[in-house]
Amino acid sequence: MQKKFTQLIKDNKLNHAHIFYGDVDGALKFAQGLCGYLENGNWQAQPKSDFRFVECTQKSIGVDESRLLSHFLSLTPSVSQKRSAVVFGAHSLTAQAQNALLKIAEEPPKNALLILILSDPNALLPTLRSRFQLHFFNPHSIVAVEAVEDIKKVAKQILTQTGKVRSETIKDFIKNELPWESLIKELITQLGENKEKNYTALKELLHRWELMNQFSTNRRLQLEAALESVK
Repeated sequence: MQKKFTQLIKDNKLNHAHIFYGDVDGALKFAQGLCGYLENGNWQAQPKSDFRFVECTQKSIGVDESRLLSHFLSLTPSVSQKRSAVVFGAHSLTAQAQNALLKIAEEPPKNALLILILSDPNALLPTLRSRFQLHFFNPHSIVAVEAVEDIKKVAKQILTQTGKVRSETIKDFIKNELPWESLIKELITQLGENKEKNYTALKELLHRWELMNQFSTNRRLQLEAALESVK
């Protein structure tokens, strides 16, 4: 997604209104990186000058806060390509606050970017939601470097261990709920390094992965069976 947004910015085609939903923590991290890139040309930089962050600290976010955001976004950026505002916990926006933001969505200032973050976009008024571009953030789509290294380590253990030790490794992985798709992809990568030797195991794993994508029931049992099949 980072590559996609970078290209939109370079092509001057970035929309002014976005809803990030699903994994709110991952969405917030991405939103801050996006605003940092607009200001500093660096996804790792923190936005400062032309950035406003609103988080629900009480029961709701009221119309006064929305009006302040509207005014902020109407001003000309001093450093960044855009004036950016992120509302974290947008489900807490009152109906009046949402209607106040609707004007920004319908008649956006020239250099404004508004991002609403919440777990379920259906919590917003349909009139507001329809004016925004929606982006789903999968909880496992943004994997920390530590998790990536863990997955590589687990994949290697599954391919080298045997018997009860191997079964315990698989059960621990499933219990810790690490991203299973990443593990299967890593197993395929490692098996693919010697396709002739691992042809049977690779074929079986690909077959079981296809079944898992077709049938979502008993996912834990399917995953355990798929991992146990790799020998």
